[in-house]
Amino acid sequence: MFRPRPRGRGISVHKEGDTFVLDVPELERIAGKAGVTGAEIRWQLRGQLARLGVDKALGKAGVRPGDKVRCGNLEWDW
Repeated sequence: MFRPRPRGRGISVHKEGDTFVLDVPELERIAGKAGVTGAEIRWQLRGQLARLGVDKALGKAGVRPGDKVRCGNLEWDW
């Protein structure tokens, strides 16, 4: 039987050293795609960050331009 995951699970942000770590399964699925180039992932993430409210969650967590952010295996500068 197919059971979809509930939406709105929430976004978890915590800090490991100098890196803000996101726990957002929807983004981890995109970031974990094998064979997808960094440019393609960044393009997909841009839209997802705003749609899911990740940018607001990071702002509340205190992220500033230049801080490192990680989601799954993907890490980038904010």
